Amino acid sequence: MTGAVLIPAAAAPAPVIGTRVTEIVSPPGGAPPAGGPSDDTTYAQDTGVARDDPTGGPRPADHDVTFSQDNRKVRYVAYDSSASNLVAGDANGKRDVIVMKRNAPGTGQITGSLSLGSVSSSGEQGNGDSIKPSLDGLSTLGQDAVAPHCLTFQSQATNLSPADTSSDWDVYLHDLDSGRTTLVSKGRENATDGVVDGYCRRVSFAAGGRVWVYDVAQGTARRVGRGSHPDLQTNGEGVAFDRGGQVYYQPLSEHREKVRRSGGRQLVSNSATNAKRGGNGVSSDPNLDNDGVYVVFESTATDLCLSRCRGISEDRNGATRDVFRRTLRQSPSGGPDEMEMVSYDAGTDTQGDLQSDQVHVSGHGEQAVFRSFAKNLRDLKFDGPPSDGPFMHVYFWNFPRERGAGNLSGESKCCRTGEFHLADGRPAFSWSPAISNRGTFVGFTSREENESGEANGQAVPDAFVRFMGLSDE
Repeated sequence: MTGAVLIPAAAAPAPVIGTRVTEIVSPPGGAPPAGGPSDDTTYAQDTGVARDDPTGGPRPADHDVTFSQDNRKVRYVAYDSSASNLVAGDANGKRDVIVMKRNAPGTGQITGSLSLGSVSSSGEQGNGDSIKPSLDGLSTLGQDAVAPHCLTFQSQATNLSPADTSSDWDVYLHDLDSGRTTLVSKGRENATDGVVDGYCRRVSFAAGGRVWVYDVAQGTARRVGRGSHPDLQTNGEGVAFDRGGQVYYQPLSEHREKVRRSGGRQLVSNSATNAKRGGNGVSSDPNLDNDGVYVVFESTATDLCLSRCRGISEDRNGATRDVFRRTLRQSPSGGPDEMEMVSYDAGTDTQGDLQSDQVHVSGHGEQAVFRSFAKNLRDLKFDGPPSDGPFMHVYFWNFPRERGAGNLSGESKCCRTGEFHLADGRPAFSWSPAISNRGTFVGFTSREENESGEANGQAVPDAFVRFMGLSDE
């Protein structure tokens, strides 16, 4: 990788296995604070324009922090940042994708060396903004295990590939081992939301109102269908996407060494009262597990849980946005598990009273993370001082198959107690959560001050990684 700067591992000792602790990764290990925000408050997922959120401020986009999908090791962490002092020689004055190669993969230690991932094959820095990284790696054991080495991202740069001379968004694939950068969205305008599978064989993306899947070996892209905001399952054999206010899933296969659709498209966000009809609200932003068993998404629909979600049937907050998990095939637990409300805490029988969104699922579907503005969840899951808010926190949903119910915990905090806050004591905003394949790590962006290594103030949001302890997945 080009432009790497080593952050000494000794600067941040590894947490004790089993404890939960959060550390800054922009930069890691107590290095000088970032000179610019390590998040993406400028671009929304669909249009490139910031959207409003219930706090009255811009809604930050997703996909700031991402993890390589290699079992518990998690060799790489990536995020985008406009800071110019994270990697030596960063002089392009643009938002870049930063890759952290961890010093001690397989442990709870959150330190590593940083490099620029959004570069050309010759190492040239992009002359336009680059955002939304995605990493490969496969969470299996034995001969099928795949070490991560591929990074996808979207960029407005015109100097990353000779085939791209326009400043619209394009999707690129960068090989972290060889340094080669490939234009994935060749011939497509305003390509966004690139996601690489665990084998680095396929990349999904959206362009021109269509969902595409790029075959890395063939160097060609195949159209899957109309839609946006696609997510590719880790094994590459299915893609979920938005279409007409609903979420759909399309299985994929290979024929004569070329990727193709396999079978019919499946409606994910279907109504509990009519399986062939979409829910009575807008559903969007799907995220898939390893094998296409589970997909999570956000929705304003009020009829998704009726008589089928565990612990809750009637949607108690009306058309307020919630997050859900749909089971696409027979649940591994063998029981009824067609739909679950992720923004519902079974332990206290509480549904979030304000918007929940930005949901991501672990590789085996038992865990998820999401952002919520809910006051009742904050009061239940954080032990901060009394406050009327507003709140923007990150939550962790744990749904062990043997228990058959999902419980929540608040995770946008430094340690096991408290909550991230500003220097004046007000609760800090945290957003854009991500989860590693085994649920061992959670990543997010926050404006918190003076905790977990933060030293540049609330005006400069930073990227954080939280060690969750060893997973039982």
